Amino acid sequence: MKKQMLIKMILEHQKSDNDPTLYKWGEINDIVKDKGLTLEYDDILDIERDENYENYNITIYRSQLETDEEFEARRSIKNTYEEWGKKQRYEEYIKLKKEFENE
Repeated sequence: MKKQMLIKMILEHQKSDNDPTLYKWGEINDIVKDKGLTLEYDDILDIERDENYENYNITIYRSQLETDEEFEARRSIKNTYEEWGKKQRYEEYIKLKKEFENE
């Protein structure tokens, strides 16, 4: 098992009800700079319009290699599920064995 690339949200911004206009590139650039971030070539920009409220939301995602902590947590969860699955299969095996031994 090796580390994976994860897509993480690095910024979320919502325009207010008072400003139902579309985003302009300069605005996005200012929002990113205000948060102390720099857009990278592979960043994913997701701009959506919430028609019920006339809001515009921007979310920026970035691919990053998972941290050591994230990797260990994922490995621990995987091991837990594998152990649980093995236990379930064994219990089913014992149940079937008892059922068919008497035949």
